[in-house]
Amino acid sequence: MRRALAVSITFAMALLALGCGGGSSSPTEPASRDSLVLLGVEPAQGARVTVGKRVPVRARFQYAFQEAAGGKIGVLVYPLPPNLPILTDPIPVQAVLEARDGEAALAFDLVLDDPELRPPSTVVMSFALFPQGQAVSTALVEVRYPVAFPSQGSTAPRATSSPAPSASRAARPRRRAEGAAPLPAQK
Repeated sequence: MRRALAVSITFAMALLALGCGGGSSSPTEPASRDSLVLLGVEPAQGARVTVGKRVPVRARFQYAFQEAAGGKIGVLVYPLPPNLPILTDPIPVQAVLEARDGEAALAFDLVLDDPELRPPSTVVMSFALFPQGQAVSTALVEVRYPVAFPSQGSTAPRATSSPAPSASRAARPRRRAEGAAPLPAQK
């Protein structure tokens, strides 16, 4: 149930973020000059994140709206190759911006220990700037993380193997099928 709700919310945010254009449909209107600048992020961009764990993320931004008196920053996290969005905690992740320009911070966890998550090769976080009263983002910043897989003996699922042959089965002589090449001698 929680996953279904989270996926619904995340898809709604994705649709809003995909509307990011920054431009105008009318050639007589000036293009928006809203900006979103990433000042810092932990873990650092390019750091490996590990499947099977929750990864705390802290991001700081500088933003500026050309016309709006405020707005919000939201984040959409998705895997590459594309699949269902990756959950965050809390859901949704956003910072409400009450000034025309300034700095803002977001703090959340990437939920990479979700049993329904198919391990991706890369995790992408898209941070989008939304002017107040608008459902379309006007600036976007992306952060990418390569994915590491836990080593054996940790929380990684173990490979299954067939059981070892029983002593009576191992002691039986091997037969060859009719028309097959002769079997090598047993030691």
